[in-house]
Amino acid sequence: MADDTRQLGSPAGLYQYLFEQMDVGVIVRDKDNRILNANSAVEDMLDCPMEDYRKLSMSDLSDICFSENGENIEDGRFPHQIALATNAAVRNMVVNIRRSEDGFSRWLALSSFPVSEEIGASAVITTFVDITEKYRSGESLRKNKEFLQLILDNIPQHIFWKDTDCIYQ
Repeated sequence: MADDTRQLGSPAGLYQYLFEQMDVGVIVRDKDNRILNANSAVEDMLDCPMEDYRKLSMSDLSDICFSENGENIEDGRFPHQIALATNAAVRNMVVNIRRSEDGFSRWLALSSFPVSEEIGASAVITTFVDITEKYRSGESLRKNKEFLQLILDNIPQHIFWKDTDCIYQ
């Protein structure tokens, strides 16, 4: 690791390099909700340049962020706001980012962690993990299961099946 640090100039340089190379999106916000830092994965996941994202108000974010049940996430209910208000981590909140104007939709798992004032900052770090494919696969599996159950419930014959021990179920 000492060689890596020398190549990158300093421990801070190494951490900045790692910050930029992560596949996980990371945003650091201060207690007033201003974005202090973000890595490039955030732009990729949100399909939005960071300059444009910084201009969005919490009301704008509420218009494009939806919970799993399809409801808009209200101002004050975002993970970074909850983490700052409670001084506790919020882990794996599933959020659907949806824009009607271009059809963009992405499912993300957001986690937010407050940064203690003891280390010189009152801020919150939020991570973004793209779970779109996993979420869509789960939805597809659920729909197929419902369809199969509909067939089984309406077939005019009795159906029996055996488990792996050859016992009828």
